Amino acid sequence: NHSISCTYIGHATTFIKIGETEFCTDPHFGKRTLTQKRHGELPIDPAELPDFSAILLSHMHFDHLHVGSYKFISCKTPIIVPEGCERAVGRFTPNPIIELSHYAKHTLADGT
Repeated sequence: NHSISCTYIGHATTFIKIGETEFCTDPHFGKRTLTQKRHGELPIDPAELPDFSAILLSHMHFDHLHVGSYKFISCKTPIIVPEGCERAVGRFTPNPIIELSHYAKHTLADGT
């Protein structure tokens, strides 16, 4: 019986908490996406992010994969990516990368 919360940060970036397990989806903490400026200030300070249990990357488009945002994420945090993306993501981060195909499952160390 775990509580679940979801905090919207902007565009596709959300913080999801299930019990004590914390996820971040598509981290993008930059001020702009190519030519589009962020409409408002970030509701969080990226330098004060929690240690997430995992990062969930939905796909490799520039507005979901913001390389500069990964400097705020612990190098120990696993990044879960779609099939075919492991090599590309691994070029810019030392984080462990878990590549999943459609409908595949992965269990984190805490059982989530």
